[in-house]
Amino acid sequence: MVGVTDFCDYPEEAKAIEQIGTYFDPNIEIIFSISPDLVLAIADLPEDVIAKLEELDIPAPILAPPDLEGILANIQLVGKATGAEKEAEALVSEMRGRIAAVTEKASEVKEKPRVFCEIDATDPSKPWASGPGSFMDAMIRLSGGTNVAADAESPWPQLSAEEIIAQDPDIIILADSKYGVTAESVGERPGWEVITAVKEGAIFDLDDDLISRPGPRIVDGLEAVARIIHPELFE
Repeated sequence: MVGVTDFCDYPEEAKAIEQIGTYFDPNIEIIFSISPDLVLAIADLPEDVIAKLEELDIPAPILAPPDLEGILANIQLVGKATGAEKEAEALVSEMRGRIAAVTEKASEVKEKPRVFCEIDATDPSKPWASGPGSFMDAMIRLSGGTNVAADAESPWPQLSAEEIIAQDPDIIILADSKYGVTAESVGERPGWEVITAVKEGAIFDLDDDLISRPGPRIVDGLEAVARIIHPELFE
């Protein structure tokens, strides 16, 4: 590994590697100077950057997994591209086993709590949520829960406070807790005091990196979500 984006902070060793800018505005000059044999890109990489990489004859496969199965497929692809196919297969096998363990436990539940996962509350009156097509939506379903934003029009919908109150989630997961959002601040939002999750204190922090980054830690995220939604299954 000779270069990473400004957002690449895990594992700790990644912070010491040459930074090439953000996902959306990478520095081509730095990329060229570190002479990579392969660039792993995402779907939002600007077209002019892709064109420049092609001009420099640097392979840049686009990794844009739509779901957990897509993440596993991407890991296998990276393994083949880097000569680490056996290691990738072993990792995928381990991840599949852990996913299966969660889904098997969740298949036993009779009730599926209503879950609201908040990813950004810059405007608390209309926070952003994890909707259909997001990794979090899949995790909620696999963990035996019901995503209150499952019928939204995008993977990252902005829901009004009125919509959320009407859905009355049993559980609120704060994927924006690292930005200062707390259970106390959620409970202080106008009208939210009637929500079941607020009344019962069922508001939980969750590291958003575990549910938004399409890599091996996505299974850590799934297990964390499952323990929040059905803690009784892990006693």
